[in-house]
Amino acid sequence: MNRIPFLNQSNYLLSMRTFLLRTFLVLLLLKLPALLFAQLTDEYIKGEIHLKNKEIKDGFIKNEDFRRMSYKIAFKQTQDQVIATTYDTSSVQNFMMDDGEIFESLRYLPNSGKDSITSFARLILKGKASLYLVFYRTLPIYIVVNNNLTYPVQDDEMPINTGEMVQNFYKSYLKNALQDDEELSGTIDKMEFSETGIVNLIKEYNKHFQSGNKIFISHFKEKPKHFFMFNADVSLFMHNQSIYSLEGMYRIYYPKFSKNTSFNIGLRYQGYKYSDIEQRGSIINFDGTLNDTTVNYRGRFLSIPMAFQENFLNGRFRPYFYLGFGFYGFFKEVNNVYAEGNTSSRQYVSLFLLGLGIEADLGKGLMLRAGLSDDKGFSLGVGFHVAGK
Repeated sequence: MNRIPFLNQSNYLLSMRTFLLRTFLVLLLLKLPALLFAQLTDEYIKGEIHLKNKEIKDGFIKNEDFRRMSYKIAFKQTQDQVIATTYDTSSVQNFMMDDGEIFESLRYLPNSGKDSITSFARLILKGKASLYLVFYRTLPIYIVVNNNLTYPVQDDEMPINTGEMVQNFYKSYLKNALQDDEELSGTIDKMEFSETGIVNLIKEYNKHFQSGNKIFISHFKEKPKHFFMFNADVSLFMHNQSIYSLEGMYRIYYPKFSKNTSFNIGLRYQGYKYSDIEQRGSIINFDGTLNDTTVNYRGRFLSIPMAFQENFLNGRFRPYFYLGFGFYGFFKEVNNVYAEGNTSSRQYVSLFLLGLGIEADLGKGLMLRAGLSDDKGFSLGVGFHVAGK
């Protein structure tokens, strides 16, 4: 793979690349179990809790996988609070997240259970008949609430310990929940189990009774998060070299897949200059060696970097590493070359990208950035980001 010309001549950046490769392998080994089995985050987002004693608490709720929020939640009144307070279904009536999600404490009888249980249910649709989503023993169950009664709607399952299909009679539960609308009986007989099908059925039922349908965020349809970023940084601790860069970056991640992994693509402008000592010309020194000549390089290039970034934390301080690829349009000038004069060249190269660093939010979209990368060495800069819709 081609390298940017001046990187080939920089021992500093080449040694940095070796260091980053080794560090990357260590980080990947440390991160791999979390990537494969569980996503552990400490992200708290703005939220509001309504307690059963009528008290309302504003603060921040830990944004975890819904399965882990079925019976208890972690709450902080401020982001700086060190130890979170735990609330469960015995004290919470409902709570709302700043991203639009609503959870209510709901009591129901699971198909495979003998006793009714209470858990936090995610509100999907509100109307005469409302629809919720809960998790029971890691399995999703849709709960239809109509006329103050709850009806569990669960797909047929095959437990691993028995290997036999267990029927949960979801069509019968739907017919019982919507029994005062006989027109929907035939629709239920023909439908396959899916969230979309259940939602459309409840919406149609509410329309027949002239009841509104308010749709809320669904567990299976979490929207991707978009960010637009503008960064500026300079490289430090580089002998006889200087590099600066300006870039605009688009970042996207899918909460359903991971709240830590994002894809980034952008447009970057970089400028550099450095000097080197080379043996050029035909003048021979007293010791028989060729005369040393100082060669000054400077250049600029546009690049399109694309990389996957993995955050270790998702709070105000976000340590991360990234891996990707870039395309570079490169322009170089060489000055003060003995017996050759000034020269210039253009070149297009591809570049493997590898780096690690940290982002720190300062508020109002501003952030500080520090990082190590094989194309910039150690860099320090500032950035600004805005969230897309």
